[in-house]
Amino acid sequence: IQINIGEEESKGGYAYETAKETFERLSKTEGLCVKGFMAMLPESDDEELLRQLTRKMRRLFDWAKTQSKDVEYLSMGMSGDYRIAVEMGSTMVRIGTTIFGARNYSK
Repeated sequence: IQINIGEEESKGGYAYETAKETFERLSKTEGLCVKGFMAMLPESDDEELLRQLTRKMRRLFDWAKTQSKDVEYLSMGMSGDYRIAVEMGSTMVRIGTTIFGARNYSK
């Protein structure tokens, strides 16, 4: 379940405030198995803000694990913030730019 943890208009996902309700609803949907959460942190140099947001996601993840044995993934952290995300409990990061370099959109 994607959560818009930074409440950014440019990003999709469910609002954090509705995340538990969304999890419960989707978990009851026949044929669907909720495995965890994904969040993209806002681009920011404010490490305390990033830690705050990743803590919120970690609390949501920990709660969901008490609700379902199927929950195993907390995907947060990209090339610019993955260290903080891992420190705060992320189980999956997306670090394409670190590995492959910045995308060239002019092609």
